[in-house]
Amino acid sequence: MDTGRRKKWNFSKERQIACNFAIIVIGFGLMVVYTKIEIRREISTMDLQRPERTRQKRQANLGEDEAMLDWAEEEFIAAHLTAARGRNVRYGASQAPLLGHYFRWESSGPDSFATIDIRQERLGTTARIHKAGFYFIYSQIRYNGNGLFPAGHRTIKISNEQERNLMTSLTTQQLASAGNDHEEATQSTDSGYQAGIFYLSTGDKIAVKPIFYQKGAFYTVGEGASFFGLHFLHV
Repeated sequence: MDTGRRKKWNFSKERQIACNFAIIVIGFGLMVVYTKIEIRREISTMDLQRPERTRQKRQANLGEDEAMLDWAEEEFIAAHLTAARGRNVRYGASQAPLLGHYFRWESSGPDSFATIDIRQERLGTTARIHKAGFYFIYSQIRYNGNGLFPAGHRTIKISNEQERNLMTSLTTQQLASAGNDHEEATQSTDSGYQAGIFYLSTGDKIAVKPIFYQKGAFYTVGEGASFFGLHFLHV
């Protein structure tokens, strides 16, 4: 009788252990399945969100690019001018400014442009500043003469009708025939280039003028020979 009860108890204990083990295994399996489902759901959510994030990022970048373009269009203040034919034209491509006059420039040529106010005034061409700040300014003039004399040009600032010299280029021309035992004088050609950074106020005007106004002195306006320009750098 006791032996039968012991066997029955042992059988019940083993069955309970087996059931507990089965429950543990099933629970572990369910946990694994749940974990996989959650991982897949998270991945799916990320996949759905990624295009939206990419789209938003592209829109943000596009907005920045458009803002930069707007800034560039608004702030690109510059001019590169080529020499125009003066009133006194010699050899078909030169200027000989009158006493006290400035060189004349044009912004409509194939290699010239201007987003600055370029004015054709009585004395010559000026570039009028509408935004105060630091500007890079440059100019080049090709001098032509037929004798030994100084030649040069100035880049000037005009404020309240008062001229102030910003840069000066000066050279003493030598005859092309010098040292060659030529009795007849020939044409002499030199170029002067100048550049610098200057602070300009609203309403200032920039112009270029010869240093000397002499008979027989004229200035080449051919392609790339004489030019004048400036561009805005910083407030």
